[in-house]
Amino acid sequence: MRRVKSVFCLLLATGALAASSKSAFPTWTFLRPNRHMAWNELPKHVSLSSNPFHAGIMDADVIVMGITAESNETNASVDWLELLSNEGSDGLSNTSFENALSAIQDSLQQLVYDRSLSDTFTALKAEVDSASVATLSSSAVLVQRKDLIMFPQSLYCMQFGNITNATAALKQARLLGAAAANLVESAFKKKDKSKKGKSIKILMPFQLEPCAWTEVAFSFWTTLYKDMRFKGNPEKEKIKEASGTVLVEFITMDDGSVQTVVEDALHRGASIARANYMARDIVNAPHNVLNSLTLADTAERLANRYPCLSCKILSSADCERLGMGAFLGVARGSETEAQFIHMTYRPRKGRGNLHKLGIIGKGLLFDTGGYNIKTSMMEMMKFDCGGAAAVFGAALALAELEPQGVEVHFIVAACENMISERACVPSDVLVASNGKTIEVLNTDAEGRLTMADALVYADKEVQCEEIVELSTLTGACMVALGSAVAGLWVDSDDLADSLIRASEATGEQIWRMPLVDDYKEDLNSKVADIKNLGGRYGGAISAALFLQNFVDANKPFAHIDIAGPVWNFKTSQASGYGVKLLVEWVQQRANEYK
Repeated sequence: MRRVKSVFCLLLATGALAASSKSAFPTWTFLRPNRHMAWNELPKHVSLSSNPFHAGIMDADVIVMGITAESNETNASVDWLELLSNEGSDGLSNTSFENALSAIQDSLQQLVYDRSLSDTFTALKAEVDSASVATLSSSAVLVQRKDLIMFPQSLYCMQFGNITNATAALKQARLLGAAAANLVESAFKKKDKSKKGKSIKILMPFQLEPCAWTEVAFSFWTTLYKDMRFKGNPEKEKIKEASGTVLVEFITMDDGSVQTVVEDALHRGASIARANYMARDIVNAPHNVLNSLTLADTAERLANRYPCLSCKILSSADCERLGMGAFLGVARGSETEAQFIHMTYRPRKGRGNLHKLGIIGKGLLFDTGGYNIKTSMMEMMKFDCGGAAAVFGAALALAELEPQGVEVHFIVAACENMISERACVPSDVLVASNGKTIEVLNTDAEGRLTMADALVYADKEVQCEEIVELSTLTGACMVALGSAVAGLWVDSDDLADSLIRASEATGEQIWRMPLVDDYKEDLNSKVADIKNLGGRYGGAISAALFLQNFVDANKPFAHIDIAGPVWNFKTSQASGYGVKLLVEWVQQRANEYK
């Protein structure tokens, strides 16, 4: 009878596996945990480019006219209607914003347009008058095509604020990219397929710096991000029904000599956006799809895609030989075997004397809290791998951008924090790979335990010269800095300054926090060298001080707590925070080493 039951169970399991192959994603069974995660690529039905002003602008399906708030020597307004009516001319106009609006209204008299157009212009004018910083907005569709040969299907007016400094320019560039993406979205929402937008041309009232063009492209592509991996087939079919390609083109007033630079900047933005997709896909994936085995598989597939990336996966046995007792102590309760992931970027050309940089991300694929089980927001705990996600995204972007002079090591200790008969319990003493003994007072302070052995590995085994670590480590950091800003703990002023510069360039905000030596006493244990929990207050600082025990005191090391910005609570999905920050930091370091 037992044998019959066993055969029956096996048949049921086999049937489940067969059924799962027809599903949107594999079903996790007791016989076979999921080992493969799909990730999203940039939309293939959209292209983004830049070109100097040329004839044929009116052939576009959608035209966006950019108008600056007011004129000055460095930021001249352009009367785009004058240019449109005399295609091929290169006439620049220093007209004010008010005169530009008047010219547009006069020229639009030949078109059929909404009677509220004048009100829209008035509102735009009021918006500019009250603006103290750079602003960007677009109206709804202003006019409809009257003649299919002569006039565009839709005409938008987009207001640009004055660019007063580099920060304002980057902010405006991000807004511009998002607005352009929203136009693409609106083009595909039209029910009449014959009227779907095919060509969108955005007439720029001024030129942007290459770094701003990168921000335009990044914002454009990330605004178009959609994660449909876990929707049913009907939803996927709806996406496939969207036919045609949308060509988005930024029309600039230069002579074409800078187009190569602009195109390179747009491609750079697309690479970083692709990396952002990867990071968001990892955090957005539910735990029955993404586990430690799946993440290791993703790392190997990334390395196979890019020749300048290599990948080494250490099994639990390998980690045990290296003495990683802190990491393995947390992993003991996992459903799947712990995976220690080590990807390495090396440029294919001009290797020479490469400076070793270490980037480490917390890789808790799900965190129940262990026996100190979480009492709220447990459904959010798939985001506890946000540090690992940023690391994976940075690896992808740097593999595409290939900076010279640096060798970058991407390290993730991947596991889950679960409850089982094998799981770590409060009062256990774990031994890290540098010999430090750790008393576990709270199993929900597990991330710092996994990070301990990852830091020792980056420091001693790989011998990285600088180490930056990202982790969703403490709720205390979210209380202090909210959901938009990450906390930065670092002793080295040089490393701190470089990360802050990277933050300012990318818009991914960080704030340097104090390392208070007096708080180290709170980590002293009566039964071990240290304990994994500090005092009642200053929890984010205590966590940073704990991590310092596992890196040489003379080595530049930065801990970044990303618990707040890693998740977008408005959209209920991952933000991909950290990718831009890490890529910019590495590229800055690469430029300094030249």
